[in-house]
Order: sequence, then C-alpha cells, then structure tokens
Amino acid sequence: ESQPTGQIETITTTRQRQRQRGGGGSRTRKTAVMMSTAMFLFTYVGCEVTAGGYLYTYAIKSGLANHTTATAINSVFWLFLSIGRGVAIKISQRVKPRTILAVNCSVGVVSMVIPIVDPNNVLLLWIGASMYGLALSSSFPTAFTLAQQYIGVDPFAATIFVTGASVGEMTVPLVTGVLVQKYGVGALLYILTVGNVRASKLMTSRQ
Repeated sequence: ESQPTGQIETITTTRQRQRQRGGGGSRTRKTAVMMSTAMFLFTYVGCEVTAGGYLYTYAIKSGLANHTTATAINSVFWLFLSIGRGVAIKISQRVKPRTILAVNCSVGVVSMVIPIVDPNNVLLLWIGASMYGLALSSSFPTAFTLAQQYIGVDPFAATIFVTGASVGEMTVPLVTGVLVQKYGVGALLYILTVGNVRASKLMTSRQ
C-alpha cells in the first residue's frame, strides 16, 4: 500500500516543480514583452513628436520651402496621422497586430528614405511626410493589442508602456535637437529612419 502512495507523492512533487519552472518562464517572458513594448513605444512616440516638431524646421533650413509651405508640410503629416488612425480601426478588425506593426515600420523607413534620395526635391518631402504620418498612425494602440495577446496588459504593464512612451516623448526630440545643431538639419531624416529600423527590430523581437 505504501508503494502507490510513494508514487503519487513523487508525481505530485514533479508536477509542482514543473509548474514552478513554467511560472518562472512565464514571468521572464512577461518581463521581456513588457520591456520590448515599452522600448518600442519609446521609439515610436519619440519619432512622432520629433517629426511633428522638426519637419517645419527641416523644410525651412534646408531651403526647400517658405514659411507657408513648411507649415503646410507639417500639417499634412498630422493630417495623414489622423486619417490613418481612423482607417486603422477598420483594418485592425481584419489584420493581425503583428502584420500591422510590420507594415507600419516598413512604410516608416521608406517614407524617410524617399526625401533622403533627393534632398533638394520638395515634392519628395511632401510624399515622405504624408507617408510617415500614416506609418505612425496606428502603432501605439496596435502595440498594446499585440502585448495583450502575449501577456495580458494589467495596470502595471500599462504603466510601464506609458512610461516608456513618455520618456521617449521627452528624450528623442531633445537628442535630435542636439544632433541637428551639431550635424545640420539633414540629420533629421536619418534619425527618423534609424528610429523606425529600431522599432522594427523591437517589434520582431517579441516572439
């Protein structure tokens, strides 16, 4: 009679150890997803605020536009960002969050490479600003949705995400200002391109 009892105790102990290991792995995974999402939002929000604040300056100092045209270019960026958020509501019902983020990051890179190809062509800046607004439009809510699929977004995780976004909002424009002052206004397009490449890597790291 003692033999079956011993076997049951052994099986129970083994299962408890497996649950403990699984719990540790789950916590590690949750932490990784939280940190990568926070860094993604750091980069995304930082690039959005930087673009909204510096596109006007870029257009003026690069000699591509007067004040009126520069204002219009900056407005087009915000216009397409707003339009993209409205369209994204319908798209998110049919397309997976990971796919949306992948497209957003890819379009973001392309949109900044376009004016880099010919820095003296104001039409390319118009196109790039419009595309960049669309690329950034749905990234914030989609990042939350993707994280929710992996770990479930509780209040603590949401706080981490918002903190990452807030720090990016303050830090990236500040660093951009320093780099633009040191290397010239042309550095803006490269900074935004690198930001989107970085965001793309963070997005793909959430396996």
